[in-house]
Amino acid sequence: MLVGIYGLPAQGLGIGLLSPYLQAFDSDFTYGVNFASTGSTARNTTAIGDTSVGLFCLLIQIDQFRKYQGLLFSQQKSVLEHQRMRQHFSNSIYFIETAHNDYLTGAFTSEDFDAASFIEEVISAIRDALQALYDSGARTFLVMNLTPLGCNPSTATNQYRNENRDKYGCKLDYLELVNRHNELLVELLNEFSAKFPAAEWIIFDAYSIMLDAYHNPLNYGVKYPFSACCGYGGGKYNYNSDVTCGGPGKLINGTYAVAEKCMDPSLHIIWDSLHPVESFCRYLAQGVLEGTHLNPVINITERFNYISLAGAMAE
Repeated sequence: MLVGIYGLPAQGLGIGLLSPYLQAFDSDFTYGVNFASTGSTARNTTAIGDTSVGLFCLLIQIDQFRKYQGLLFSQQKSVLEHQRMRQHFSNSIYFIETAHNDYLTGAFTSEDFDAASFIEEVISAIRDALQALYDSGARTFLVMNLTPLGCNPSTATNQYRNENRDKYGCKLDYLELVNRHNELLVELLNEFSAKFPAAEWIIFDAYSIMLDAYHNPLNYGVKYPFSACCGYGGGKYNYNSDVTCGGPGKLINGTYAVAEKCMDPSLHIIWDSLHPVESFCRYLAQGVLEGTHLNPVINITERFNYISLAGAMAE
């Protein structure tokens, strides 16, 4: 079972896209479940009164997982079946990608923004989530780090920290924030590895893949590395926060403006404000499936085949 893994790695394993946990009809949880929530944060933003982001923060998603797990346990008719199901959850691979929205909505938005304490708060939320998953029987964790915020269209064009950029136009204050988060994330997984050596704690370094693409776009077949494929405004970033991809149009200076899709998404890295286009997601998927950007390295394909075989033999 793959829990919450990105679509393309799952497709690369031949199992298709994972059904969302809250999908009421035609869901298929045979090979895994997707607990992701749009706009979600690692921090419990509801508890701190932030209504600007998604409905389900990371810990709520963990609660949803535990409810789903409990439902499956309750359906087992014997002690042996219950043990087999518990072992299946322990054999599963848990993919966690979180915290981008914490920084997109919270970083540098006020003069008294304290980067160190903010990062600690985010890492603390991730710590709680990983501990809860471990306590629920998870033993193989793939945790994706943050991608280079400061280069993506929404942060590159926002009103904050515009004066400090690198030669590519990426905001250095954001990159420093991301790098510090990623450093602490590695420290966290090393801490868990020492504390719980029977489990596997693996970093997926998506940051390096995307930063290399921003710096060397031709190596990825990309012509417009900083431009949103689906956006409005043209120019280097083709992004306007008032006219977003998929959102309603807006009257700007007497002209009705609406975000439009580019002709060839494969020439871009970013689809909208932050999310990669599908063609670029394949490079991210390769980093997982081929193990080139996993630390420590594991063979996901072999592991998945083992999980599938063990599950079939238990039936």
